[in-house]
Amino acid sequence: MRVNLVKHESRASTLFDLIRFMVALMVVVFHGGVELVPGYEAVMVFFVLSGLFISSSVVKQISENRWSWKVYLVNRLSRLWVVLIPALFLALFWAKLRIGIFGNEEKFVRGLGSDIFLGNMFFLQGIFTPVFALNGPLWSLAYEFWYYILFPCIVHIFYAPKKSTKALYLAFVVLLLFFLGKEILIYFPVWLLGSLVVLIKPLLILKKLHRKLIIFAAALFTFLSINLLYIIFQTNHALDSEVQLFIDYLVAFSFSVLCYVIMSLYNDNREDKSLKIPQLCKYLAGFSYTLYLTHYPILHFVRDYTLSPDFDLNLSSLVSMLVINPLILLTVILYALLISRYTEKHTNKVRQFVLKNLKREKYLKQDATL
Repeated sequence: MRVNLVKHESRASTLFDLIRFMVALMVVVFHGGVELVPGYEAVMVFFVLSGLFISSSVVKQISENRWSWKVYLVNRLSRLWVVLIPALFLALFWAKLRIGIFGNEEKFVRGLGSDIFLGNMFFLQGIFTPVFALNGPLWSLAYEFWYYILFPCIVHIFYAPKKSTKALYLAFVVLLLFFLGKEILIYFPVWLLGSLVVLIKPLLILKKLHRKLIIFAAALFTFLSINLLYIIFQTNHALDSEVQLFIDYLVAFSFSVLCYVIMSLYNDNREDKSLKIPQLCKYLAGFSYTLYLTHYPILHFVRDYTLSPDFDLNLSSLVSMLVINPLILLTVILYALLISRYTEKHTNKVRQFVLKNLKREKYLKQDATL
């Protein structure tokens, strides 16, 4: 089976880097009080991107008989835990500081148990526990992790060489479906849309005008589905789950179309390394995960503190909107950037260290049997 990987030096990779950061920024701005920005729908974009990047390597390795659960889990867990574990402790810090200033708010106290901390660390929020310290964005991380587990198991059902192995994977998938429940599984098709992008044969468009028209149409379709429908439907506070799900699926579908167009038109074009834009996009994407996971506790604390009666600047709403809120958002972004330099930036080092030690352990066991 042909799998289309995103080439690291292509214009497609630069565009995806930029999108990753912009989507994370949309979530931050939404949580910063700009409700016209569709923060929740931005998560659908993350799901599609995750499906696109993860599934391509999974299918390629399994189909080529190069699959290793050990390496795969190390890669995935190192990516997640390097930021998640510090983010949980930072959420605890901001919650404790909040309780010290505002008093024992029951909703915060209830969310600080060690069982909830461990539940979030092992991606059980939404299954057995709530999100830790009311850090709202943590909900999507559990979805991501279990999609990481579910997808390779499903692929193995088709590619495993033995019928007994296929049956074991099938049984495990069924158990996993019951374990995860409807709330998580209902967005698995959104994640799968990203996986379809890398399996479909790319478009072959030679004329530059046609290429520009296609990318413009795909980008416009995505923009309208994310923003216009969000504004129309969110004005109705009685939004039911069916309509919300329709919006989510439409956003995911439109963005997957955009991803397919980007992969088709820009994945074979090499970037000029002398240009600053690819480097900037890669730099911004390099802390987008940290920004997404750490912004909410500090942003929630700062917003509530500045709105409290003890902190009255007597500023007009216009000054607050044009000056104070942007300054708060800039502070949060710099805060995440600083954290990422000690966490996300070192993901590959942590990953290589763990893999190196696992291989060393394997060789030690082999020597012991001699």
